[in-house]
Formats: sequence, C-alpha cells, structure tokens
Amino acid sequence: MHNKGQEEKRSYPRKPSHLFVRYSYGSNIFTGIALNLSKNGLFIKSVKGLPVQTRSDVLIPLVQEVLKVPINIQWLIKIDMNYSGMGVQVLNPPNEYLDFVEHFETADNNNHHHTD
Repeated sequence: MHNKGQEEKRSYPRKPSHLFVRYSYGSNIFTGIALNLSKNGLFIKSVKGLPVQTRSDVLIPLVQEVLKVPINIQWLIKIDMNYSGMGVQVLNPPNEYLDFVEHFETADNNNHHHTD
C-alpha cells in the first residue's frame, strides 16, 4: 500500500541515482546530476533551470555511448532566488533508455561504474 502524495501520481517508481548528465537550451549546454530516474521522468539537480514546458534533450553518458533522451521540463525548485533542480518528463522514451532504467541498479549509480 502506498502513501498518498507524489509517488501516487507517478506511473513508474523512481530509482535513486547519481548520474552526471548534460542538457541543452538553444546553443547552450548545461550539466546536472540526475538524482532519480524512472521510465517516464527524472529529477535533475542543477543551478540552471529551464523554463517550464521547455522541450530539450538530456544526454546520459554510458560506457560505450551517449544516450540522448527527449524531455519536457515539468517543474522547478528554486531556493532563495537560485535554481536547485527540475523535474522532467521523458517524451516518447527510446527503447535504449527504457532498457537502461529497467536494468539500473541503485548500487550501480555512477554512470555504470560498479562500487563493490
């Protein structure tokens, strides 16, 4: 049984992560850390928030490739006039992204480098 709240609104459970990612806005590239991910969304910690409803791509570096995932900015967190992160929806998730999330392990959370 789930508690009422944010998790109940989500179609898929979030997995904790610590993935270094990049995302773009116009010709600018920004970096952030995906603190959690699911098949249809991520939370990206970053000092540069994009406008809500902006469509972009997030780039997730894997061992042998960079996964390009289309996103839409859903909401922002701002503390004392500074951005600290944003919730994003994955748009039409590519199969490679779905496979990545499906096999993602919390203990294996530094861009697929094992820590054990």
